[in-house]
Amino acid sequence: MSQYSFKHNEKLIHCLRAGDSQCFQFIFNELVEPLTAFIYTYTRDEALAEDIVQHSFMKLWEKRTFLDPQASLKTFLFTITHNRFIDLYRKDKKQVYLTDTIYMETVLETEELNEENLKPRLEQIDKAIESLPKKCREVFLLKREHNLKNREIAEYLGISIKTVEDHISRALRIIRQQVLGLLILILTSFFK
Repeated sequence: MSQYSFKHNEKLIHCLRAGDSQCFQFIFNELVEPLTAFIYTYTRDEALAEDIVQHSFMKLWEKRTFLDPQASLKTFLFTITHNRFIDLYRKDKKQVYLTDTIYMETVLETEELNEENLKPRLEQIDKAIESLPKKCREVFLLKREHNLKNREIAEYLGISIKTVEDHISRALRIIRQQVLGLLILILTSFFK
């Protein structure tokens, strides 16, 4: 039988604050599955849920010396886990929103053009995508056509999430520059 128990929350926190690795292992073993199951209900992605829970335990270890002995350790861990999910969700949602917004702005600018000029504009967008550097295009198409998250693209291609974000930003910048160049050309032809 283990010397540790959640019935003695204050003792657990004191052991944890003292850097007791066996205490930490006990907490991990007892809560890893419930935390993963809890966060999986939000993510519907087992790997992501496991990453979030692992991050939560790392935070627990980093913050152990600041833990309040009167606070519930379980509540603290569930809160950290939930907050980590919210942070990732907001970040990913913001990135998806940014990608979709810039792409749609470029396409919607064509609404002021007549249908005759719209087709060349859409073809220009496709040409701009095709002209992207190979890796940049691959990342952009995985995002746009397969609706993958940055983390999924990073795992699939074996690159960092930061590299994925850089490729998407670069792709959007190139597409916008090329498409806006065509728009200026079309608009100046109206005023000749």
